[in-house]
Amino acid sequence: VPMDDEDTYNLLCRGLTNGIAPFNSITLKSLLRMHRPRNFMSLVKVKGMERNAGREQEADVREHVPDCQLTYRCAFIKAHYPLSFMAALLTHSFRQWKKFAVALREAKQMGLRILPPDINLSAFEFSQGHKAIRTGLMVVNGMGEKAFAELARVRKGGDFNDLLDLVRRTDSRLINTRLLTNLVKAGALDGFGLNR
Repeated sequence: VPMDDEDTYNLLCRGLTNGIAPFNSITLKSLLRMHRPRNFMSLVKVKGMERNAGREQEADVREHVPDCQLTYRCAFIKAHYPLSFMAALLTHSFRQWKKFAVALREAKQMGLRILPPDINLSAFEFSQGHKAIRTGLMVVNGMGEKAFAELARVRKGGDFNDLLDLVRRTDSRLINTRLLTNLVKAGALDGFGLNR
């Protein structure tokens, strides 16, 4: 990773550090926007400002280098591979509603398309595909890893053609009526062309 990447510093200067700990705090986002770091040492200094707020004596900047290296590398990935980064962030934050809502809003602000869940195309987690992020089946209420493993096993034999094909090919103990109802409500079966 080149340490002088302009796109990475532009992202940092705008404070777009959601999902990049420890620089995802409101304080550090504000400091990044205010001081607009353009090299690694200025990023380290910004980190030092956050920790030393209210202290009279400055701490050794060397203690901030590991956090800043990790932050810079994550920011590089976010700047150059936004689909992959945001898919991972959405997956990671899904169970924490506030963090997930922030990540989803940021993905939309970045101009990334979020595709709905699809019984034939979705993985369990959010994934990158066709210049968009495909919503994972993990968002469907009642879809656990065992139920998804059953779907993935059966999908190896080919895509599901319709609802009847889905019901016939899967184990009814794992893909039960309640889960099928939730798949319909989530839009994961819209590809079959049926009215919800």
